Amino acid sequence: MPAYLVIDLGNSRSKLAVFRDRCLLEYFRQTTLSQDLIGQLKEKYEIEQAILLHSGPLDPELSTFLKQQFQFLEFDHQTPIPIKNLYTSPETLGPDRLAAAVAARSLAGPDKAILVIDTGTCLTFNLLNENNEYLGGAISPGIRIRFQAMHDYTAALPLIEDFYERVTLIGDSTEQSMKSGVINGIIAEVEGIIAAYRNKYPSLQVYCTGGGASFFEKHIENEIFAVPKLVLFGLHEILLYNDAL
Repeated sequence: MPAYLVIDLGNSRSKLAVFRDRCLLEYFRQTTLSQDLIGQLKEKYEIEQAILLHSGPLDPELSTFLKQQFQFLEFDHQTPIPIKNLYTSPETLGPDRLAAAVAARSLAGPDKAILVIDTGTCLTFNLLNENNEYLGGAISPGIRIRFQAMHDYTAALPLIEDFYERVTLIGDSTEQSMKSGVINGIIAEVEGIIAAYRNKYPSLQVYCTGGGASFFEKHIENEIFAVPKLVLFGLHEILLYNDAL
């Protein structure tokens, strides 16, 4: 059974994973992507195929290296995928949003509406309907951006960096008031949007991914499934889909 290399170059971190038979064998999270590590993984697992998603410009040197080492697929809006993309500006759609939707469809099975919430740098909502059509969703600032904005655009508010905790409604200090506003506010936002989607799609299944997935799964009253590495699983599904074409 062949092994596959999956790479997600995000806004702040690079994620690498090795899959075999839809099972995650190894996972790495790095500030700077290491070609040495890629070479070691290729040799260890005898990997021949790789897929890469990048949110910003791709380093030409890295692209050349991957093309030399693997049967290499660079995922973008023109890559064939096992869902129908109805986004009106597909070239502007973050490929991580599509990859997460593909993974959620694989987990949920057919004939269900799916909402994917990604809690990365931005908070994104992504809807797949029962007909396997990606319709789009919403984008709003993530938790870290909200705290950063309050610090950057005011003279006295501190930068809050330790924030993955549920806080009381009434903050009794400036720091606690900021945490209450952001954390309780974003929880209310997510719960409200899930409720609005469920009103339209009663059989909706909700998946949450990204760094805050476990936090939201714990604190959101609506039933959701936390899958922190959903984008990587989606990239693997896309690579398998293209390999079979």
